[in-house]
Amino acid sequence: MDDRRIDYLARMLRCAASRRQLLKTLAGLVAGGVATNGARPIQARAAARLAPGTPAFARTWERADRPVASGVVSRTWIWGPEANTPVLSEPYQESPGGARVVQYFDKTRMEVTHPEGDPASLWYVTNGLLVVELMTGQLQLGDTTFERHAPAEINVAGDADDPSGPTYATMALVRLAPPRATGAIITERIDRSGHISVDPTLTVHGVTAAQRVSVPGIDHQVAAPFWAFMTSAGTVFVDGAFRTEPLFSDPFYGTGLPVTEAYWARVKVAGSARDVLLQCFERRCLTYTPGNPPGFETEAGNVGQHYYHWRYVVLPGGAAPNYVYRASWGGPFDPESGMRGPYGLDVDTDGNVYVADYDRHRIQKYTPDGLLLTSPTVATSVSRDSGQAATSSVSGAARALGLVNSLRSPGSPPPHPASSMCWSTHVCRYSLPRAPSSPAGERQASGRGRSWPPAVSASAPTRPCM
Repeated sequence: MDDRRIDYLARMLRCAASRRQLLKTLAGLVAGGVATNGARPIQARAAARLAPGTPAFARTWERADRPVASGVVSRTWIWGPEANTPVLSEPYQESPGGARVVQYFDKTRMEVTHPEGDPASLWYVTNGLLVVELMTGQLQLGDTTFERHAPAEINVAGDADDPSGPTYATMALVRLAPPRATGAIITERIDRSGHISVDPTLTVHGVTAAQRVSVPGIDHQVAAPFWAFMTSAGTVFVDGAFRTEPLFSDPFYGTGLPVTEAYWARVKVAGSARDVLLQCFERRCLTYTPGNPPGFETEAGNVGQHYYHWRYVVLPGGAAPNYVYRASWGGPFDPESGMRGPYGLDVDTDGNVYVADYDRHRIQKYTPDGLLLTSPTVATSVSRDSGQAATSSVSGAARALGLVNSLRSPGSPPPHPASSMCWSTHVCRYSLPRAPSSPAGERQASGRGRSWPPAVSASAPTRPCM
């Protein structure tokens, strides 16, 4: 047996041990009645064993994973060898009775949001947008209903105890990175802090940007190994027989759309550091590990495990988010003040806060107390590049601001003592020093509504906004 298979078997044994521990945890949580923050406890349905718990879930699992479980093919699991929970009921506003049935597996969560739909439809059973929730901290409770938390500090790939591998919060930092050119060789590395570096030695793998996906709100390249996996054909189980068909009837069914570019990372796998290419999509993060056995070079991360732990262990065990909302001038919350693409923050010497929103081509100004000022912006051009095309002239601003410097590429060092990086519509990481005139302790530099919600600690830099 060669070293690659020995390493792989060792990793599988570690995964099995982790799965057993997870199942013990889940059993205790379900028995005790687990509750989400602000949501009712999940209710476990009767389940004789940890198998797909509904005919629709079973049919979905069998198509891709029965050939693996039966030993007909040797390849990575699409869902997992078994379910990690019974069928559960989770709050979802648009489902009948305000709840939908779900079931968790290693690789994802199966769900039926609209049971009145056509069971024969590919999209009758979906796998959740778990990666998006983990990256943004937005726990989804309906089509447009969310519960806000901090992004998950859980490793995307590799060993759970790896102290240096990228987390979902890390990957959120690069959501707004522009797409690579088609055919470009991928040599960028990402570390846990979100810093991007170029490593020319990675050209040896010859991994390229292969398929650009551009839709409103998303513009990324899919790396070649992942696109090959998403469009591959293989043995599936359909209508009681094994046959050869596309592994995914729709290339994006299992993964969703890409929400980051692909990056190399140094990840600990079964105790050893390895170079792994990873890319996050809406529903899963995929990894490519050169040297893995055939059928296992490209794999899906265990986002089903990660998300369950985040939702039912991390969130209930933490303090409730301390968001401070303030009325803006002009009356109640106005959705038009919300931001679609915040990408830079600056503070003038009076303590006023300025946030650039490249999607709406404007810069919003807040007082130190969090009031959104109504002064219009003029001559404003905000781009998602390193800031070279960004200019600002804010009516009523007493001083020129360093917004061009604050609008920088993800991972670059802060060029200004009061600056930020925003990596999704409502999530920012920032450093905000206390103005000399500010009292000690907490001071508000917050907007209200969804634009700029949280309190800012004068003594704690680099705190997540959400």
